[in-house]
Amino acid sequence: VEVPEAPKRPDPLDRRITLTAGGAPLNLLLSRLADQAGLRLVTDREVTVATPVSAAFQRLSIREALGAVLTPLGLSSRVDGDALVVYAFDTRSWTISLPVVSLSVATSLANENGRTVGVTAQASDSTGTPTGTTASNNVNFGPRAEVATRVRDVSTWTELEAAVKAIASRDGSVVVSPALGLVTVRDRPDRLGEIDRFLARLEAEVAQQVAVEIHAFEVALDG
Repeated sequence: VEVPEAPKRPDPLDRRITLTAGGAPLNLLLSRLADQAGLRLVTDREVTVATPVSAAFQRLSIREALGAVLTPLGLSSRVDGDALVVYAFDTRSWTISLPVVSLSVATSLANENGRTVGVTAQASDSTGTPTGTTASNNVNFGPRAEVATRVRDVSTWTELEAAVKAIASRDGSVVVSPALGLVTVRDRPDRLGEIDRFLARLEAEVAQQVAVEIHAFEVALDG
C-alpha cells in the first residue's frame, strides 16, 4: 500500500500583498511584511531600522517586496524557522584548490686572493619541505668581487588573500587558511557575490601559479 506524500507547505514568502508606505521607518515596513508572511521579524544589529523607506506594492509577492526594499539598502533576508531574518552581513566559505607554494632564493658570490666562490639556493614546496643546493670552487678573480641576489618570498595564497581583501568592503573580514584550502569572508551580500564570481574565475583559469620577484641585484668591485 502506497502512502501518499503529505502536501508541501506553501512558502510564506510567495504570498501576494498590496501595501503602500511613504517615508515609514524600515522596521515598521518589515514588520508588516513579516506579519503578512506569518513570521516574526528579527533584524541584525548592523541594520539601521530607523531608515525611512517608501513603497507601493500591488499584488506583489512578499519575496519580491523584500527584495525591492532591502536590495537598495545593501541588505538581505532569509527565513529561519518561524523568523524572517534581515541582515547586513553574512558569512560564506569557499574551498579553493590552489598550491601552497613559496619560493626563497639567495645567491652570493665572493672572492679575494684565491677565496672560494659560493652559491646557495633555498626553496620550499607545497608540503613546506625545504630544499637547498650549495656549490663552491677555488677561483681567483684578482680584485675582490661580490654579487648578491635577493628574492622575496612569494606565496600564491598571499596574493589570493590580497585580491579578496581588495574586493571586500572596509567593514568586511577575510580569513584565508592555506593548510585547509579555505577562504572565509564576512561581508555584505553584494560583496560576497563579487568574491564568489572572482573565486570561480580563478579556479577555472589557474591550475598552478608561482610568482618570483627579484628585489635587488648588487655588484661591488674593489680594485
